[in-house]
Amino acid sequence: MKTMKYIRIASLLGLGSIMSLGVTSCSLVVSKSIKAIKKPDDPSNKLPNKDDNNINIDTNQITDLQSNKLPNKDDNNINIDTNQITDLQSAKTILRNLITNQSATTESFDDYAKIKNALSSAYTLANNVSNNSSASVDELKNAIRNLQAAINSAKNEKRDFDNKHPNLVQTYNAIKTSLSYQQDILDRLQDANYSLIKAHVTNLFSQAQVIINNTLVPVNDANAPILENLQSLNNKILSSARQEVITTQINKVDNLVNRFEKFALNKQGLSGVDATRNNPQPWNYGFGGYSVDLGTGELTQPKSNTISTKSVLNYSYYRRMFWQDNTTLLSNQDGLTDVSWIYGLFGSDAKYSFTFNYYGPITTGYLYFPYKLVKSGDSVALQYKLNNSDPISIDFSGPATHPAQTGAGAAGSGTSNNGSASASGRMTRQASSNEASTETPASTSMVNPTPTVSNIDVATVMLTNLRYGSNTIEFSLPANDSTKVAPMIGNMYISGSANNKDKVYNDIFGNQSAQESNSIIVNFATGYNLASDYSTFIVPYTSNLANISNSQTTKQFLIDFVGGSTVRGLSNNNSNSWYNNGINPQKAPSSTRANRTFIFYVNAPQTGDYSLSAPYYTSSTRNLSFSVNNQTRDNNLININNLLSSRQKNPWRRKNGALRQFDTSQANGDGDARQSVSDSTLTFSHSTLRLTKGINKIVVNGGSNGNDAPSFGNVTFRYVSSTSRNGVGS
Repeated sequence: MKTMKYIRIASLLGLGSIMSLGVTSCSLVVSKSIKAIKKPDDPSNKLPNKDDNNINIDTNQITDLQSNKLPNKDDNNINIDTNQITDLQSAKTILRNLITNQSATTESFDDYAKIKNALSSAYTLANNVSNNSSASVDELKNAIRNLQAAINSAKNEKRDFDNKHPNLVQTYNAIKTSLSYQQDILDRLQDANYSLIKAHVTNLFSQAQVIINNTLVPVNDANAPILENLQSLNNKILSSARQEVITTQINKVDNLVNRFEKFALNKQGLSGVDATRNNPQPWNYGFGGYSVDLGTGELTQPKSNTISTKSVLNYSYYRRMFWQDNTTLLSNQDGLTDVSWIYGLFGSDAKYSFTFNYYGPITTGYLYFPYKLVKSGDSVALQYKLNNSDPISIDFSGPATHPAQTGAGAAGSGTSNNGSASASGRMTRQASSNEASTETPASTSMVNPTPTVSNIDVATVMLTNLRYGSNTIEFSLPANDSTKVAPMIGNMYISGSANNKDKVYNDIFGNQSAQESNSIIVNFATGYNLASDYSTFIVPYTSNLANISNSQTTKQFLIDFVGGSTVRGLSNNNSNSWYNNGINPQKAPSSTRANRTFIFYVNAPQTGDYSLSAPYYTSSTRNLSFSVNNQTRDNNLININNLLSSRQKNPWRRKNGALRQFDTSQANGDGDARQSVSDSTLTFSHSTLRLTKGINKIVVNGGSNGNDAPSFGNVTFRYVSSTSRNGVGS
């Protein structure tokens, strides 16, 4: 009888099945148990392919095997005690093996909470039966059948959901992936300067975590994810919380903490301008900023072949242009300068706005911009609106800038129109020492100097409630006050710290510091400055400096038509035809001789005496003078007499003439090293100018008689320890 049982077992299992039995995994054990109770020749007994997601166990095939002890896969002997193989034990083995893989199976549904909960409940019921020592064979078979159905149902539901919502699943997985990098990103944002970025990305990650916690198939249908919401959040994460984006934002914050960001004016930022004020800028202008009145002529539209001899303010925007020669604009203006002016907000709904991205360090920042009066007698007003806040008036009630500016942060006093440029507005009360790193600024009321025609001041505005990301500032005139006009305004600067004022002023006025030589170079091309005559312009020279050993041939931009009364582009027959080569030509403002000046600004790092040097060109002996604030006291004036760089009489073809450099701290020199090749003696009335720490206004003209000045380029101011005021001769 025992022999017959072995034969029966052998026929049921088959030798191959017996040799493959093992207990190394749940699914493997279940498969082997099933093989032990099925006839191998029956196609219905074939186990599912390993790629088949469904588990199919035919509980009706469970036979009266009397042992749950399976042979080791390495045991070549078949030792099955059939006396211990029973129907009940086989069922328990199969159920137990199904349950063994519960953790891995349910974890595969972590992103499908409702499905996972239903499957977990099925496992709980199966566990209850498995742990019930008195469970019958039928109860075990039902438990196997129910658990098998639950697993298959869960897999089918998941597959159906994924097939119906591919975009949702893809977006969800993208958010989940981004969330996995959360700690790495937050670790980069521990510095207090990055708190605004950290708060923003933390909020995004918190929203992402809620979505992942709710899963794709939440237990509560009210929490079901909406594709549009997930896509919106994912886009925000991609635009704000990726490593490369965080790097960009950190760099922006560092720049605002240590420096500033500049936003050059552009005409597209103007809106609501009256048609009579919206014409192109006068094409023949060399400088948009003038130290004399503009808009003195009757407001008219530009007419073909008609040149206005009075300044007509029929335009609102100007960007500095460079000239190839007296009558031809430089063909390629790209990258040379971004100096621009807006002359006013003309129109009942006229506005200027610009948008910028801000990431901190905190919600308070500082706005700076150059400004001046367009015409004497104008009463100015200007308000700004940050994002959707109420308009805030900018205070221009401070005294006009004092001639002797005593520091970069002082507002100055006095009423002179010829004062030096204001370094900043004044706060109505003292700010705390840690103003740049606190969320509660001492005051948002900044008092800026009253604007004047002949001077450039710099406005300071404290911005509060800056938000992470995109911000928009809009300038306008207060409503219902037709007596006010906006001042002339220039490029916008934003900094995260009030300690960066000097760096802002240096950029506004084109100052470049060289600490190793205690010098400052003033770049006329990139800095704000003022002319007083429409003929004055800036033109390139490509040459070396003839009196400087090993001087390299470079392109330098020189200022011309300062002093005297020569009109740029006037031909021998007094023809003005070249003016009509462009739109809106104007032969105004017009100044001559001592009044035909050029004004620029130097930000002195310390009070003291400074020598001057600069490249120049002239083929006729000429004079040049530099004064601080147009004063004539000895320590505020240098007259340079008898400059001649080239004896080649070809003033309209400068490229053929030699450039030289004058240096007030040196004698003329000999031979090719001479600063001037004039037969008359080169003299400097003084070797230095006395500058005050901070912004100093420098006025240039053609010498004491106001004659034509030579063309001159960027001026270098070098601090001299000696306070000697002696003149220097040849």
